[in-house]
Amino acid sequence: MEALFQQFNSIHPMSDELQRFILKNLKMRKLKKRELLLKKGQTNSIGSFLSSGLLHCYYIEDDKKITSWFLQQNKLAISVQSFFSQKPSYECIEALEPCELWYLTYEELQTAYKTFLELNFIIRVQIEKYYMLKEEHAYQLQRATKTRERFEWFLNNFPDLITRVPMRYVASFLGVSEETLSRIRNQKY
Repeated sequence: MEALFQQFNSIHPMSDELQRFILKNLKMRKLKKRELLLKKGQTNSIGSFLSSGLLHCYYIEDDKKITSWFLQQNKLAISVQSFFSQKPSYECIEALEPCELWYLTYEELQTAYKTFLELNFIIRVQIEKYYMLKEEHAYQLQRATKTRERFEWFLNNFPDLITRVPMRYVASFLGVSEETLSRIRNQKY
């Protein structure tokens, strides 16, 4: 919980009232490796802060896991579409490592937004950073780029994940075959 407060305060100082609200309402959840935080068809009804561990966001297409994102420690952990629309998710969120999350329910977060304007600013800054990175990812996938350039982009933006994430998930995330990615990775190292 301390990391959450540090991160939020680094964006904008939190009022004592907001800190008390968070302390009163914040709940903790632990996930084991391979445990699902969110299943396809389930509505993402909690806004989580991942204090430790690593989550894999994916959807299933033709019986294959298609990686949409990785959620790392000290980041917000939600299914964006499902959480903000409060509709069933098309993706799953699975723990790649044991995880510890702190969370508020969707309703608690809405109350906090209405009551504490600084929280709106804090969350907006975090969402802006996520959205910019997500747009860069889409750009990498949509332009006619070389696999090597996609891999370099991944290494620059997610440097610690190369040793923590199975290559099949990285390949899926980059829209390339595992064999091609393996060849590029072996050339690099």
